Amino acid sequence: MAALAEELKETGYRDLTIEGVAKRAGVNKSTIYRRWGSVEAILLDSLLAFAEQETPVPDTGSLAGDLLVLARAAASISGSPEMLALIRAIAAVAVSDPGVSSAVTDLWERRLGIDRQITERAIARGELPEGTDTKTLIEAVFGPMIFRLLMTGQSPDDKALRYLINVVCAGAAVSPRYAGSTTTLPAESLPAALKRRQPVQSRSKETVERILSAAGDLIAEIGAGAISARLIAERAGMPASTLYRYFENSDSIVSAFLDRELETIGAELVQAVLELETVNVKSLVEAILMTSLRHHEKHPSAFTLWFDPRNSNEVKSRSQRAGDRLSNWLDSAARSSGLIELAAPAWGSRLIVRMTGTIFQIAFEDDIAPSEREEIVSHFVDMVVYELDKYATVEGKSGIRPEEFIARLGTFEIPTPSFRP
Repeated sequence: MAALAEELKETGYRDLTIEGVAKRAGVNKSTIYRRWGSVEAILLDSLLAFAEQETPVPDTGSLAGDLLVLARAAASISGSPEMLALIRAIAAVAVSDPGVSSAVTDLWERRLGIDRQITERAIARGELPEGTDTKTLIEAVFGPMIFRLLMTGQSPDDKALRYLINVVCAGAAVSPRYAGSTTTLPAESLPAALKRRQPVQSRSKETVERILSAAGDLIAEIGAGAISARLIAERAGMPASTLYRYFENSDSIVSAFLDRELETIGAELVQAVLELETVNVKSLVEAILMTSLRHHEKHPSAFTLWFDPRNSNEVKSRSQRAGDRLSNWLDSAARSSGLIELAAPAWGSRLIVRMTGTIFQIAFEDDIAPSEREEIVSHFVDMVVYELDKYATVEGKSGIRPEEFIARLGTFEIPTPSFRP
């Protein structure tokens, strides 16, 4: 097999002969003819030998981390000139040889069966929707890699792999959003409030804004659990019938308000990170927490909405999913950007997000002065960074430029539901 790989590298598939392989292997050509009989049979055996190499299924705790480890392993294996020559030869033979084509298909299906564990775990964590097609997802990762190999003879570098994984994860994720995209999401992924009607005319947009602004005022005053569609209509100064043209009930209004707040916070977080001189573990955590603090100080209705125990189950569930999306994004961003080692525990980001909620509840208690809030959050930042530094890479401690951080992620947008009034 080593002789075959060497001969392929030197001559290519078109000029590959059993005589050449025999000469390189130092054996009589009749020996090879007796065992294999043809060049195609040798290639098929080489493919089966390659399939026997065990590539363990990664378990980093995040979809992006798992796919990145898998892609890196594939790039490493296929990066040698010998393996490149073998892959190109098999691709050429598979077009016309049913035996080789069938073997390639069997190999791929077997590998997909193993990698299905990755998508199953991602679904359980809430990173992927139920029913995600494992085959399409994995092929979306390996397809561009194989195309580049066949067309250019080069494996993608780590920067390209990170970008590729981010594109795949963004496209496959629950309620994906794209930077600068105007793509319409499927109805089942839209906020409940928008399923009835998506206003497109300016007057409709203004009406929805009036409704949501009125809801925000009432949430700040009496809490989300105490408001009704009738109260919101009265505060907005419109008949209830007008309100019901756009929303099903008060829960759908509160959900839409929450979606809009999350989108606003997400945009503020992106801007805060872009304004950093360098992005490292500490500056990233600090930017996220401090920006969230300042937003809640300016918009008390948003803070009330997050922590009101009277919230309906729909609103509570929506808040929980938003927290899960943020923790998944934080974990994926830290790993994909190279700030945190892939071996870091997956539950770390989830713990940070959950603890942040508790810290904010303390910071906004009645006996806490506004001047003390930042001090409380700063102490929490120090606690988080102390723990994360155990898993920080060299760049995670020294930092990288915001432009490089974005380039490694491929796109930089906090995952929030897409609200478009």
